[in-house]
Amino acid sequence: MNENQLMSYPLQHIISTVESRHTEASQIFYYGFTEWATSQTPALSTGWDWELIENNGITTVKRVGLPRSNIMIVDVSGMDIGFDINETLLEKKIDTLFWEPFIYAQINTSLTKSSLSQTFS
Repeated sequence: MNENQLMSYPLQHIISTVESRHTEASQIFYYGFTEWATSQTPALSTGWDWELIENNGITTVKRVGLPRSNIMIVDVSGMDIGFDINETLLEKKIDTLFWEPFIYAQINTSLTKSSLSQTFS
């Protein structure tokens, strides 16, 4: 697969996880993992870690770390372009996806489940 093919290949949301922990300042820190894949052949997938960041009252979801994937980009001669360039292109592809709303929805679902379990326990 070359860079142009990667950028035009559709990836769909498969799953996102949400975890949380309480900090010493009694704040809740949200983080997790999301996985995206194709429904076409060849089957391609990529996943990455994320965390919820609050800065001056504004919350955003940020990709952290390197993506994990079964995608290898090749040059025009079919040679592997190397790990660093491959990762950069995967990050570029991820940044074109509208992935953040899936994370916010998963956080809201987790909060709702948490509230319900406290109510009905």
